[in-house]
Amino acid sequence: MSNDYQCGAERIRLGDVAQVEKYSMSNDDRVWLLNLDSVEKNTGRVIDKHYVSPSDLGTSTLAFSNRAVLYSKLRPNLNTVVLPDTNGYATTEMLPLLPDSEKLSRQYLAYLLRSKTFVTYAVKSTAGAKMPRVNKKDVLDFQLSLPSLVVQDRRVQKLSAIEKQIDLCRSISARLDELVKSRFIEMFGDLEKNPNNWPVRHFSDFAVIDTH
Repeated sequence: MSNDYQCGAERIRLGDVAQVEKYSMSNDDRVWLLNLDSVEKNTGRVIDKHYVSPSDLGTSTLAFSNRAVLYSKLRPNLNTVVLPDTNGYATTEMLPLLPDSEKLSRQYLAYLLRSKTFVTYAVKSTAGAKMPRVNKKDVLDFQLSLPSLVVQDRRVQKLSAIEKQIDLCRSISARLDELVKSRFIEMFGDLEKNPNNWPVRHFSDFAVIDTH
């Protein structure tokens, strides 16, 4: 996300338009437990959903609703921000932020937290060498200029369209890569099985490795 979201009127604290959610869930038979390794960095996509019994949650978890934006305080350079589509539980390394719906769009908040400006701010605010994390106060103290909800929605639509194009390009690139591999096997056969009985030579017979 570009820095233009900071242009405009008076700057405010993020904590003035978003608060840490305090949520309690009903005792369902199985609940969604979101772990950090289930989230794709930078995009926030949930790779897989892991369901457990409430008795297996442990003490280092917190409940969140599908109205919150989940932000990982641990290793903010990994840029882990999730927009959950259902209620669930997450590791306490996640900070569930509930935006004021009259002032701040949930989707806009997610893009804001993923922005280069916020990531740089969070990384500079981290403490701890082995397990660097940013604390809740620093997250809520982040300063921003907030455009109207109409402008927020317009920017969200533009950024979403860009993401879709990026995903499409990645998908085409992956398919082309598979096509090249399959075409190579059609022409020369599988190198490991060598079905065409090509002569085998040492690599040093036809090339040398240049360390420069």
